[in-house]
Amino acid sequence: MKNLRVAAITGELCMCHEEGQALLKVLQPALKAGKVCLDFSETRLHMPPFFNSGIVPLLLQYSLSDLKSCLVISNLPAHSTETLDRCLENGNSYYCDPLCRKAVNLVFDQQGAAV
Repeated sequence: MKNLRVAAITGELCMCHEEGQALLKVLQPALKAGKVCLDFSETRLHMPPFFNSGIVPLLLQYSLSDLKSCLVISNLPAHSTETLDRCLENGNSYYCDPLCRKAVNLVFDQQGAAV
């Protein structure tokens, strides 16, 4: 199993899309090679935008159950684990349910038009 230290990739803050994209860039090829452990030691402030751009896009390639079996999460505080789980559940609904995806896209389109 390959161990990836998140802090070495993103720094101690796991908050924004850019940090998530940096993680995804390293995580995708590592997962293709086999099981991966994401070690969140020395990180703090784990926010949904980070998870939504760093881990959730993997649901385009893996089912939720497959992802959970090949990606081990370590040293992530319980409240951040809950946030990650919620992001994965929402992402799974978005990618697997066309009606959910249509509704979410409609809301985003309406918000974009209002700006």
